Amino acid sequence: MNRKDHFLLTLPWAYIFFRLKYTKIQAIILAILCAYLTFLPDLDLVLGIKHRTITHSLLIVLLFFILYYLTKFFFFEVLALAFLFHIIEDSFTSMGIKLYPLNYRIRLGKTGYWINVASIISLLLFIWLALNY
Repeated sequence: MNRKDHFLLTLPWAYIFFRLKYTKIQAIILAILCAYLTFLPDLDLVLGIKHRTITHSLLIVLLFFILYYLTKFFFFEVLALAFLFHIIEDSFTSMGIKLYPLNYRIRLGKTGYWINVASIISLLLFIWLALNY
């Protein structure tokens, strides 16, 4: 899945999550930041780490949520959600995701034409949510 699709698919869901505890403006900013940061798990490609292993692990998500719980620093919460959404979205690709360090792979579907449609719908949903809630 490409960065654009990760960004667009994350926007409305991150907004809904953040709107539960932040003001509308804060939720919009945090949702955009979270959606932008969904590229981080794919840094494994740049760093020379085997793709979709540790950077696509729920252990990373758990680590960021623990850091948020201990510090209450919002950025850890944003990172946890960015990694979580990226992992969920990658599970819809033909490669799926491996629940590293376990040897269990999850494939929920195949990306293709429908992912472009879903990305556009997600963007429209985000705009509608931001204007109305």
